[in-house]
Amino acid sequence: MKRIFVAVFMLMLILMALSCCKESGFVPLEPANLGKMLTLVYEYGSFNGGQCDFSITREKDDSGKESIHFLAKGSNGVEMDADYEIEQNVLDEIAKIIVDYGIFEWHGFSGRNNDILDGYGFRLAADFENGSLTANGYMKKPKGYDEGHKALSEYLTALAYSQAAELNEPFSQISLFAYIDASIEGDSTPCADFAENFKSNFPVSVSVLYQNVGGGQPYTVTDEKMIRDVFEALKNIEVVEENGMAHTDDYLTYYFTMADNSSIQFTFQSGCYIGRRDNLLSLTGFGALSAALDYPPDWEPPEVIRPLYVNERLGFEIELFENWEACETEGGAVEIIGPRDSSKETTTNLIIERIEGCTAEQLADKAKKESLFGSVTKSKDKVWISTIGGNGVTLEFEKPGPDGLTLWTNAQFANDNKGNCYLIYYTTIHKDDGRSTWFGGNANSIIYTFRLL
Repeated sequence: MKRIFVAVFMLMLILMALSCCKESGFVPLEPANLGKMLTLVYEYGSFNGGQCDFSITREKDDSGKESIHFLAKGSNGVEMDADYEIEQNVLDEIAKIIVDYGIFEWHGFSGRNNDILDGYGFRLAADFENGSLTANGYMKKPKGYDEGHKALSEYLTALAYSQAAELNEPFSQISLFAYIDASIEGDSTPCADFAENFKSNFPVSVSVLYQNVGGGQPYTVTDEKMIRDVFEALKNIEVVEENGMAHTDDYLTYYFTMADNSSIQFTFQSGCYIGRRDNLLSLTGFGALSAALDYPPDWEPPEVIRPLYVNERLGFEIELFENWEACETEGGAVEIIGPRDSSKETTTNLIIERIEGCTAEQLADKAKKESLFGSVTKSKDKVWISTIGGNGVTLEFEKPGPDGLTLWTNAQFANDNKGNCYLIYYTTIHKDDGRSTWFGGNANSIIYTFRLL
């Protein structure tokens, strides 16, 4: 009896150890014994930060000749589409990255935090002659993930874009301001206008904002010298080359607010500027910008207490940004309006309606069939509203607007768990650079705070 007890106790210890190892990535492989790499799958990203899916497969034709195919797809804002044959030496280079950056140590990792919606996740599967490497996570990462991911994702992204003829052409070094203006369709030159009017419409403040999946708070200064230093640093930055796509949910933004309440912002990632369609641009002079303004080492972000709008008739409450207002329309919906003239950005303010006796899925199907806001460009079986567990459907629509512009609508169809649903939407004028408008970015943040009473 004693022996049986000891055996059972030892078995429990082994199982507990294996359970702990599963999330810590403590199941190492010995790369020297695995032989050459045969196939690869690496997928990573998030709903709001973009998704990248890479795969390398092997196929044989009728004659038995083997070929190796590389496939790269982007979604959720990442524009990437590659499908072509590669040689074994590419897999050999990837295997070297996996060894050099300790990615083998991820093997066996499987960690998840399902309390966070639309967060960052990844999946890795690599087959070798004598074994396999697998790891996956959602809002959890194995030790050493960031460094290994950066090396692997940059290699695969560069491989995907090596097909594009425009990336094979020599890149002419150009100032960041000139590059931004040249990438915008039409006659708009926001950077040149900003520089020309810098003295006459001097900024009242400049802010630096670091954001990740958990959000972020800006650090703002009004000191005139610091404002000039940031402006001069930005003006002197030059774009050296294009080197891939933005690949994480981490962003560093500098933005100026002018005396006339206009603003301009510049967003970076890993020392690169995020350009049109989220392509990353390698820079010279970025160090001077971070030296001009960065978060102070001992700075603590102020606690944000936002006004709460409560609508008992429709059964919800929602937080409002400063100077945003909510009012009921004649039709019984709630309209949430921003604090400034947004006529150049939006045609519809944030609207919240409750539809009785109809589920979110039913209303979303009807909206698609009847082209309620135009043609559907993206669909997701979740909503941004974490307080109801993301229960519902998100649709994005596009349709032609005035003066040849495109109108873009984000619509959230959210269930109230009582057989009714909410339709929450806004329509903005699609910007030439493909990024969110000022109104849309703030409207999204407000939607996240929606709660049922």
